[in-house]
Amino acid sequence: MLITLGSMKSYFKNLFNQLESEDFSFSNPIKRGEGFADNMCHSYPDLQDFIIHLQDEWESAKTNEENISTYVIDRKDSAGIVIKTSDHTKLDKLHYLIDYMRDVLRQDDYIVHVNKHVSQRKSGATQESWQYFMKPKPTFDEFGKYTQRYGTVMIELKKDAKSHLQFKLQCNYYAGFNYGTPTPFEDLLANL
Repeated sequence: MLITLGSMKSYFKNLFNQLESEDFSFSNPIKRGEGFADNMCHSYPDLQDFIIHLQDEWESAKTNEENISTYVIDRKDSAGIVIKTSDHTKLDKLHYLIDYMRDVLRQDDYIVHVNKHVSQRKSGATQESWQYFMKPKPTFDEFGKYTQRYGTVMIELKKDAKSHLQFKLQCNYYAGFNYGTPTPFEDLLANL
């Protein structure tokens, strides 16, 4: 079989065009560098300012006065807040924030069930997300009902191809006769 150089060029060109148009996704655990914890400690005042901002946006949403870049979830089975920003310089601070929240919830007897960094391409655009999914350790109240505290907690940070950022903190509550009443979302924000 004789393959010419011209046919090889067109073969590889077609192959690379196919690869570029295909979507992909891969996932790894979130890994932090050596100086991450130290830098996080130095950013503590900024973290507290952002948490106060979350609390303010949560309260403003009750009167429909939240910022246009904020979306609030307040349902019987779920509560949370999503904040979007085009300020890509906040990426490091948001990484500190999601790890800080994870650590606070661990101290409150939560277990990390999902710890992943996902990079994916959809329709030619690449986006990354960092996610923690946490569940409370099983405990029971005086009536023998499962104490769910804030329910399952999802902390997520996304960065799209244009470096726009989206931060999400969401609690999903358990339902059923064997579960106690969940702790309100504003108590989670206050606990942070």
